[in-house]
Amino acid sequence: MAEKSRISGIINKVLSDSNIESVEVFFEENDVIRLEVVSNNFKGMRLLKRIDFLSNLFLGVATTEL
Repeated sequence: MAEKSRISGIINKVLSDSNIESVEVFFEENDVIRLEVVSNNFKGMRLLKRIDFLSNLFLGVATTEL
């Protein structure tokens, strides 16, 4: 449970620094993490661009903390 809490904290910190209105983190089977992200940044943005936007946000912490 401590690992899930740590991961949630990292995700929330990254997204709170990026003008994201709301994020929900769900831990599912087989080590799957599902994020539900709401942001005005996504208005008019296609799905692949949204994924790219979030991927770039997590790029730095993915190699150091995650």
